[in-house]
Amino acid sequence: MACSPGYAHLLNMTEAIAEIDSVGNLEISLELDLLAEFASAERYYAAAQSDATQTPGTERFARLAAAVELIQDDVKIGLRVTQVQWPSGYSLSDYQNQISWPKTKVQLQGRLNAASPITIRFSPTFVFEEPIALTIRSTETGKRKSRWLVAGQKSPRFDPGSIAFERTDVSFKETVNQAAIFVVYGFSHIIEGGWDHLLFLLALCLSTSRTLTLIARISVFTVAHTVTLAMASYKIIELSAYWIEIAIVGSIVFVAINNLWQQSRKNANPTGHLLDTTVIWIFAFGLLHGMGFASSLQSLEATTDYFLINLLGFNLGVELAQICFILAIMGILTTLDHRGLGKITRNRLSWLTTLIASVWLAWIVATT
Repeated sequence: MACSPGYAHLLNMTEAIAEIDSVGNLEISLELDLLAEFASAERYYAAAQSDATQTPGTERFARLAAAVELIQDDVKIGLRVTQVQWPSGYSLSDYQNQISWPKTKVQLQGRLNAASPITIRFSPTFVFEEPIALTIRSTETGKRKSRWLVAGQKSPRFDPGSIAFERTDVSFKETVNQAAIFVVYGFSHIIEGGWDHLLFLLALCLSTSRTLTLIARISVFTVAHTVTLAMASYKIIELSAYWIEIAIVGSIVFVAINNLWQQSRKNANPTGHLLDTTVIWIFAFGLLHGMGFASSLQSLEATTDYFLINLLGFNLGVELAQICFILAIMGILTTLDHRGLGKITRNRLSWLTTLIASVWLAWIVATT
């Protein structure tokens, strides 16, 4: 399965660095995964190999330049693409692989008034993989601002001409708005593309028919997931995305097979105790799933404005998505339990989960 635009681990996020010199020359360096823009790995790969698409003057890159909206004194500053560097050394299988994510480097230039504040907005008219890690800096004053953005969201105001460093306006209203944006983003990020995360949660839901036991197990998973997400965000841990992804899919296989083993025991009914030894490996797998975010967060500095708010908002969105998914699954299973179909449904879904995760794991290993 090729990487989807909303893949849960953020490894294909857009990275943008905007530099402004003393006379107002602006250069923006972008690193983009264009898979979603091209709609398929095959088209993205073909474009990277074609001489016709190498030049910055193509329609696609003109649209990209128009989508990077730089606003100064309520006027949009025109940008032009000056250089395109397609991914090199990749085969078609790399473009199809959900771990590689070949990125294209694009340089844009423009001219502005170095004495006036600016904001940058990435328009949804071009498909930017989110979040967009933006850093704006002045080569003259040494000032810089960094922020996670989503498409359509304005960057903080940046005044390149002022020697004095701007105080970040951390107002209550702006804090709430920023948190709300990333709650929504975290929620959609899991629901739309977090298939490995959701498949693991499904396996957990199938591991017990007791609501309190499930709540305890999900809570343990959530705490562990949050711990390593925070550690990854602040660069306390840095691990290989390849091995983490293999381990995450392997964890799904383990839980699904364990469910089948529990269900195969004579007269077994997958209930479980509120807190038993199962929570140990659930906690370990929670740490593992949290580490899945590590590689994607290394490009963004921990000093970024609203970094903690973004992180908490994103994590809250992820947890809300988890809760909605779990409630939906448990509602279905409870209804089936009342009709005497719960046990056989759990068994068949456990087999299906095992099959999907096993094939997924084999595919990752075979294509990387």
